[in-house]
Amino acid sequence: MIDPLPTRAALATLLTIHLLMLFALYTETAPHPPLTIPLFALGPFLTAVIAIGCATWMMAGRPGTAWLSIVTAILAMVSLGPQKYVDPAFAEIWPAVITGQVAIFVLLVQTLGACRTRTKGHADVTT
Repeated sequence: MIDPLPTRAALATLLTIHLLMLFALYTETAPHPPLTIPLFALGPFLTAVIAIGCATWMMAGRPGTAWLSIVTAILAMVSLGPQKYVDPAFAEIWPAVITGQVAIFVLLVQTLGACRTRTKGHADVTT
């Protein structure tokens, strides 16, 4: 079984960043995220990321829930992905971006490890 603590640590990092982004957005504390992006308003999106991240936290370490970590990582990439390196505000937001990217990386590595362990377990049973 994969240790859920690194997964939860990565999730805690992403949840903290997204909670503070939501707070900055609503209080208009600089540098706050834009109110909207081309596809949707950012407040509801950040709220959804936080909610899905919380669900992922609750399910961490349980079999068959790796997909939640992948969804959380993909959603976090919208706010913290490599596209932020060309964002005009990057000089102000880089600590959150880099920290978030490390957390996303840890989350994906943990998920890959869980999937490999599960696949190896199935291979051992079937042979």
